[in-house]
Amino acid sequence: MGRKGLSAEEKRKRMMEFFYETEDVWQLKEVEKICAKEKGITSMAIKDVLQSLVDDNMVHVEKIGTSNYYWAFPSEGAAIRGNKKDDYNKKIQELHRREAAAKEGLEAARVGREPTEKRAKIMKEIEDAKATLVNIDTELQSFRDCDPELLKDRGV
Repeated sequence: MGRKGLSAEEKRKRMMEFFYETEDVWQLKEVEKICAKEKGITSMAIKDVLQSLVDDNMVHVEKIGTSNYYWAFPSEGAAIRGNKKDDYNKKIQELHRREAAAKEGLEAARVGREPTEKRAKIMKEIEDAKATLVNIDTELQSFRDCDPELLKDRGV
């Protein structure tokens, strides 16, 4: 049976383990060599995985001279996760605040709209008036064909 390859997330996880375990600064060639051997990540995928970690600010990179140096320390990971947690908590609080404001607005909008006989009668009158308006507009359209101004403009 053939071996199944690692998922992209599993590769990222293993590479982060490598950086956290070694707590050192590495060049790309060293990362490729060690991660391929110790973490089982194919050497062709290492550069892409490393770049995705750099793009997500999980691994730092610094160009010194002609070389790029990569590192990530466990304490940074905890700080990043803590910052994300704080951001999510702030978003949750903001959503709770907006929800409460929306509920207050809904309650305020309901004031004066309680179902009463007087309100039902007024709503019925409004509906009747709208229906009458539609009927009048329809009748007006039928008379428009005989409008002397329109006939004059058409040359009839």
